[in-house]
Amino acid sequence: MFNKQLRKLDYSDDETKDIRKLFSEIKKDKPSSLRKIQSNLIKREDSFSPKQKLKIIKVDEKLGEHHEIYWGVVPSLFGNLLVAITDHGLCGMAFCSHYGVQLTLDTLSKKWKGKLIQRNDDILEFSKKIFSGSDIIPVHLLGTNFQVDVWRSLMKIPYAKLET
Repeated sequence: MFNKQLRKLDYSDDETKDIRKLFSEIKKDKPSSLRKIQSNLIKREDSFSPKQKLKIIKVDEKLGEHHEIYWGVVPSLFGNLLVAITDHGLCGMAFCSHYGVQLTLDTLSKKWKGKLIQRNDDILEFSKKIFSGSDIIPVHLLGTNFQVDVWRSLMKIPYAKLET
């Protein structure tokens, strides 16, 4: 099923082919591959906090109908991932393999209220930045003042650390 979903996504550049190959290999030997990835992540000595990689560019309690939200679906280790961005940055991500793209979009559009525009190529490029780990990701944060405060607090927690 996973490979069938990847075939539906018709991305042809070399980097995406490499990602698809990696995911296919992981699919064949999921438990040991996931353990290897987890082990590599835990061994990282250059520990960072999300605050170093995410930059809140804009905060809105909600988006109006005049806002444009660009979205696309990209393959990920855990299934297809719907990624949404505004002109200011990342505003949402959701796994959509289980419920399907349309139901996932319908659910998110009730919250966002903006005009949804599909842009797979732009989203694929943006997603490469997210998963590369080397770029700072601009974020367009949507939520109440309380929700924004929670996100800011979560961003202070260092990578692979627990806080209570």
